[in-house]
Amino acid sequence: MRPGSGGRSRRQADRVVRSAPVVGMGPAAFGTDGPPKDEWENWPVVKLRVRAGESIQEAVRRFRKLCERSGLRKEMRRKAYYEKPSERRRREELKRLRKARQHQTSRV
Repeated sequence: MRPGSGGRSRRQADRVVRSAPVVGMGPAAFGTDGPPKDEWENWPVVKLRVRAGESIQEAVRRFRKLCERSGLRKEMRRKAYYEKPSERRRREELKRLRKARQHQTSRV
Protein backbone atom coordinates (compact mmCIF):
# COMPACT_ATOMS: atom_id res chain seq x y z
CA MET A 1 0.00 0.00 0.00
CA ARG A 2 1.08 3.52 -0.74
CA PRO A 3 1.14 6.26 1.82
CA GLY A 4 -1.73 8.68 1.27
CA SER A 5 -3.79 6.14 -0.68
CA GLY A 6 -6.35 5.81 2.08
CA GLY A 7 -5.53 2.13 2.70
CA ARG A 8 -5.99 1.15 -0.99
CA SER A 9 -3.51 -0.62 -3.20
CA ARG A 10 -2.07 1.20 -6.23
CA ARG A 11 -4.47 -0.52 -8.65
CA GLN A 12 -7.50 0.36 -6.52
CA ALA A 13 -6.38 3.98 -6.16
CA ASP A 14 -5.89 4.28 -9.94
CA ARG A 15 -9.28 2.75 -10.55
CA VAL A 16 -10.92 5.36 -8.35
CA VAL A 17 -9.20 8.18 -10.25
CA ARG A 18 -10.15 6.77 -13.65
CA SER A 19 -13.79 6.34 -12.73
CA ALA A 20 -14.21 9.92 -11.47
CA PRO A 21 -16.63 11.92 -13.60
CA VAL A 22 -15.22 14.61 -15.85
CA VAL A 23 -16.44 17.97 -14.66
CA GLY A 24 -17.71 20.40 -17.27
CA MET A 25 -18.35 17.97 -20.12
CA GLY A 26 -21.56 16.66 -21.60
CA PRO A 27 -24.73 18.41 -22.70
CA ALA A 28 -25.08 20.33 -19.44
CA ALA A 29 -21.65 21.92 -19.94
CA PHE A 30 -22.95 24.18 -22.71
CA GLY A 31 -26.19 25.14 -20.97
CA THR A 32 -29.35 25.39 -23.02
CA ASP A 33 -27.72 27.28 -25.89
CA GLY A 34 -25.83 24.28 -27.28
CA PRO A 35 -22.21 24.39 -28.43
CA PRO A 36 -20.32 27.68 -28.75
CA LYS A 37 -21.67 29.87 -31.52
CA ASP A 38 -18.33 30.23 -33.36
CA GLU A 39 -18.48 26.52 -34.27
CA TRP A 40 -21.80 26.98 -36.07
CA GLU A 41 -21.22 30.38 -37.69
CA ASN A 42 -19.48 29.13 -40.81
CA TRP A 43 -21.68 26.12 -41.51
CA PRO A 44 -23.73 26.48 -44.68
CA VAL A 45 -27.48 26.38 -44.20
CA VAL A 46 -29.49 24.43 -46.75
CA LYS A 47 -33.23 25.00 -46.85
CA LEU A 48 -35.62 23.28 -49.23
CA ARG A 49 -39.33 23.72 -49.68
CA VAL A 50 -41.12 20.87 -51.37
CA ARG A 51 -43.10 22.20 -54.29
CA ALA A 52 -46.76 21.36 -54.82
CA GLY A 53 -47.05 18.15 -56.82
CA GLU A 54 -43.32 17.38 -56.47
CA SER A 55 -42.46 13.77 -55.69
CA ILE A 56 -40.20 12.85 -52.79
CA GLN A 57 -37.54 11.56 -55.20
CA GLU A 58 -37.39 14.93 -56.99
CA ALA A 59 -37.19 16.80 -53.67
CA VAL A 60 -34.37 14.54 -52.45
CA ARG A 61 -32.49 15.05 -55.74
CA ARG A 62 -32.85 18.83 -55.41
CA PHE A 63 -31.73 18.63 -51.77
CA ARG A 64 -28.60 16.68 -52.73
CA LYS A 65 -27.75 19.24 -55.40
CA LEU A 66 -28.23 22.09 -52.93
CA CYS A 67 -25.95 20.38 -50.40
CA GLU A 68 -23.30 19.77 -53.07
CA ARG A 69 -23.40 23.37 -54.30
CA SER A 70 -23.25 24.84 -50.80
CA GLY A 71 -20.12 22.85 -49.99
CA LEU A 72 -21.74 21.04 -47.07
CA ARG A 73 -20.57 17.56 -48.11
CA LYS A 74 -17.04 18.81 -48.75
CA GLU A 75 -16.97 20.47 -45.32
CA MET A 76 -18.28 17.35 -43.60
CA ARG A 77 -15.64 15.19 -45.29
CA ARG A 78 -12.92 17.64 -44.30
CA LYS A 79 -14.10 17.79 -40.66
CA ALA A 80 -14.50 14.02 -40.29
CA TYR A 81 -10.95 13.84 -38.93
CA TYR A 82 -8.81 16.27 -36.99
CA GLU A 83 -6.61 18.44 -39.17
CA LYS A 84 -3.46 19.78 -37.58
CA PRO A 85 -2.98 23.56 -37.90
CA SER A 86 0.17 23.02 -39.98
CA GLU A 87 -1.77 20.77 -42.38
CA ARG A 88 -4.54 23.37 -42.63
CA ARG A 89 -2.04 26.14 -43.44
CA ARG A 90 -0.37 23.94 -46.05
CA ARG A 91 -3.73 23.08 -47.66
CA GLU A 92 -4.76 26.75 -47.76
CA GLU A 93 -1.39 27.77 -49.23
CA LEU A 94 -1.67 25.14 -51.99
CA LYS A 95 -5.21 26.32 -52.72
CA ARG A 96 -3.98 29.92 -52.98
CA LEU A 97 -1.15 28.88 -55.33
CA ARG A 98 -3.55 26.90 -57.55
CA LYS A 99 -5.86 29.91 -57.83
CA ALA A 100 -2.95 32.23 -58.66
CA ARG A 101 -1.67 29.82 -61.31
CA GLN A 102 -5.15 29.45 -62.82
CA HIS A 103 -5.63 33.22 -62.86
CA GLN A 104 -2.22 33.69 -64.49
CA THR A 105 -2.93 31.18 -67.29
CA SER A 106 -6.37 32.65 -67.99
CA ARG A 107 -4.84 36.13 -68.54
CA VAL A 108 -2.30 34.91 -71.13
